[in-house]
This record gives sequence, C-alpha cells and structure tokens, in this order.
Amino acid sequence: MKTIFRNIGILALACFSFLVTDETITVVKESDNLMVEIKEKAKDYYVEGVNGTINDKYIKLGYDGLEIDTLKSYDQMKKIGYFNENMLVYKHTKPTISIANNKNKIINANSKNEVALIFKNPNGIDKIIKILKKNNLNASFLITKEYYLNNFESIEDAISLNNNIIIIDEEVFFRKELNNDYFCYSSLDKCSKYIIEESLKVNNFFELKQELKKGNIILISNCNYLDIYLKYILSKGINVVNLKTFISET
Repeated sequence: MKTIFRNIGILALACFSFLVTDETITVVKESDNLMVEIKEKAKDYYVEGVNGTINDKYIKLGYDGLEIDTLKSYDQMKKIGYFNENMLVYKHTKPTISIANNKNKIINANSKNEVALIFKNPNGIDKIIKILKKNNLNASFLITKEYYLNNFESIEDAISLNNNIIIIDEEVFFRKELNNDYFCYSSLDKCSKYIIEESLKVNNFFELKQELKKGNIILISNCNYLDIYLKYILSKGINVVNLKTFISET
C-alpha cells in the first residue's frame, strides 16, 4: 500500500513540475522582446472578416478574417533571433454568420471578388469545356442522369479538369456514385450538404453587362457567347471559380 501511495505522490509531483515548467516557459516567451515586437506589429497584419447575410431562405456568404498566431510566429522567428514578416504565421477567424451554422439556407451569392458559372444540361458541352480549359478556368455543371449517360466521356473530361458536376435527379445513390453529394440544387429535400441556386440567369451579353455583380452565381442559359462572357467578366477584374471554391469562406 505504501508503495502505491509513494508512486502516486511521485506521479503527482512530476505532473506539477511539468505544469510549472510549461508555465515558466510561457512567461519567458511573453516577456521576450521578440514576442513583444510580434504582438505590437500583429495589429498591422490583422484582416477583418465579413459576416454572411441572411435574407429569408437565402444566405450570401461572408469570409474568414486573418490574424497573427503570435506563439507560432515567435517559435519560427526565435530560430533566427529577430523579427521577419515573411515568417509570420496566420490563423483564420470565422465569421459569426456562416454557412457552417446555416446549412438549411440556400447559397446564392458570396462577398468575394468572384463569380461561379453554372450550366444546366448544356448543348455543346465539349465546346464549353474547351473554352474553360483555354482560359484556365473552372465551372459547375447541373446535369440529369440521362444527360450524364449520353455525354459520359465529356463529363469525365470535365471532372478531370476540376469542374464540379452536380446531379439534379432525385436519385441520391447515383449522385454518390459520382462522389458528388457535396451540393444540391435549389431546395432538394434529400440534400445533406450545401444547397445552391443561381442569383443571375444570363441569356445574352446585354443581360450579363447590365446585371453582373461580384459574388453572383450565374446560370448560363445561352452558351454560344461564352467566350465573350468570360472576357467581359475577367476584364472587370472578377475571378471565375467552381462552386466548391465559391462556397469556401476562407
């Protein structure tokens, strides 16, 4: 019995010593001139995030902020002994209003300098893929099972080029076969992930020119002028991304 108590005492002492040592190290770090300098300059590198906004059943996504991780930055710079902004380590700060706690809302916009293009069972999918590839861009395709089976090779080509494919049939098993249960279109009841819907539908260049806004999800109904659409969007300094990138709040 005495041996047991003695072992417990030794263990408790070891734990206490570890805590004291850890706390001492933290105090030393906090009082180090390098840490003081990092904390002082961290204010200049702070980037404020943007909250999402909710309007009835829709959500316009915000994005994360950035702040300096002072402890990790200190550990990096301590190796060289002086402040170096290239060795700063950042961490994300999540928006208060986020898709993470509003998954029952439909995503139809975000707050970034980008748009997501979507095509629904489009005619001429090979031409669309060729134009996207030429411009080094990605988009998203809303297709039925029948469309997929009739355009199998083209769809597989689109997937290989990092385009998102969203099956809009209600056959959930087929959506999972394509490893694509990431999105649902509009208000599909069986969706367990993110629900998306366009905020702008484009039939011609005039509509795009009149209605284009940063953060749009754009359904391209007439693909004959896709090259012109892309040139106009890019000329405005707006990025074109696929939906998976679009819904990221980082």
